[in-house]
Amino acid sequence: MDRQAFLEQHIDLSATTAIEIGALDHPILEPGTAAVSYLDHLDTPGLRAKYRNDPAVDKARIVEVAHVWNGGPMSAAVPADQPVDLLVASHVFEHIPDPVGWLLDARRLLRDHGRILLVLPDRRFTFDLKRRDTALSDWIGWHLRKLEKPGPDQVFDHFAGACTVPAARAWHGVDAAEFKPMYEPRVAYDLAASVAAGGDYVDVHCSVFTPYRFVALCLELLKLGLFPYRIAAFRPTEPNDIEFGVLLQAADRPAVGPGQAELQEIGRAAGYQGAFGAGRFRVALDADPELLSRYEAGAAEARAAASEKWREWAADFPDLDPALHHDRPRAGDPRL
Repeated sequence: MDRQAFLEQHIDLSATTAIEIGALDHPILEPGTAAVSYLDHLDTPGLRAKYRNDPAVDKARIVEVAHVWNGGPMSAAVPADQPVDLLVASHVFEHIPDPVGWLLDARRLLRDHGRILLVLPDRRFTFDLKRRDTALSDWIGWHLRKLEKPGPDQVFDHFAGACTVPAARAWHGVDAAEFKPMYEPRVAYDLAASVAAGGDYVDVHCSVFTPYRFVALCLELLKLGLFPYRIAAFRPTEPNDIEFGVLLQAADRPAVGPGQAELQEIGRAAGYQGAFGAGRFRVALDADPELLSRYEAGAAEARAAASEKWREWAADFPDLDPALHHDRPRAGDPRL
């Protein structure tokens, strides 16, 4: 995917202030392309020292890091009075231990209607091919645990499932059984045990998704009021490539659907005067048909209003065909 071209279709970069996260030696936004600064987990000398023996990294091209983020909220690493128009994160988001927290925190760095470019690996064509797609319950659990580094479950899943996957072969319908594991199962367990015992940060793909599943996860977060964005643009995975692009635009939105507090208010309005909890309200509803009828009418009205709002907001999201954006390509795929 031509990442900068994708951005330029939707944003005037010459008039844009931006922060690029984790650019290392291959920034999408080169200095001068936009008013861009760079954020990473180490300063520039620290990055050069870390990668000094890595032949894949051109130490001379490592960007000048302006913001160092290695713990706590990412927004705390940037002055509060310097919101930007654009955040760029290429092959970063899948490494975040708490994706929900990151999305909520990233909103604080953006001006109104600011945008985030996420470039994400498509599980079907990477070493994640045999791993299960991340579920909403994973994201919610990690968020409620307030993970700041990958947990033992994330580390084990990464190393237990990683396999050697040439993208071209994955695109051409090769049987997944031909892709061999990269690590022994015991290695995965030992690394997870080390993390559980308070060991060092182990960098892994915490989240795994196809384009279809990523959009579905965002829609599920939207219902919970945990996705303060619309999807402004989407670029699917191109043939023989491994990544897709999503352009988010800030759009603050509360939860869709009645929550516990609202349902309790509806119960009060229906005439319930007792205490909530321990199934007391349910017992009262079962014992009083008129109370039940009034409560169900109020709850149905609240759900109908939520459904209307949901349809309005869901229209912002791309309608992806799972046959193209979730299932593995088969031999003879017309895209090839």
